Amino acid sequence: QVDCSTYPNTTNEEGKEVLACTKSLSPVCGSDGVTYSNECLLCAYNIEYGTNVSKDYDGECKEFVPVDCNRYPNMTNEEGKVGLLCDKALSPVCGTDGVTYDNECLLCAHNLLGFFLQVDCSDYPKPACSLDYMPLCGSDSKTYSNKCNFCNAVV
Repeated sequence: QVDCSTYPNTTNEEGKEVLACTKSLSPVCGSDGVTYSNECLLCAYNIEYGTNVSKDYDGECKEFVPVDCNRYPNMTNEEGKVGLLCDKALSPVCGTDGVTYDNECLLCAHNLLGFFLQVDCSDYPKPACSLDYMPLCGSDSKTYSNKCNFCNAVV
């Protein structure tokens, strides 16, 4: 929490009371998702616009990109828990919990709080798949006949 009373006041040309902030760069991320150059400028913004923006964390605000978890195939295990079938591809993503996940599917699996199976699709896609029948159920309600067909569909 920022204590705005620690910053000196001054009066501007219009006779309004404003904060006298330095231009020192010590960025903070406000609860409105805006990066302020320093804590004083966050306080000054609140005074000028009559808002109540608080400091979320030190540093620049990180861009949060929504993730569509419906695009990852899922399955239900013997206990009835739903989980995701995730590729082992390394494409790191940062979760809003500050944890870096190996890929977007694993982030979705973590948020689902179910279980997840990692499927190594590094050798895919393949031009042709065998006829082996080892079914995997996708979130699109489609049953893939084997790992090759699954990986070809998700890679």
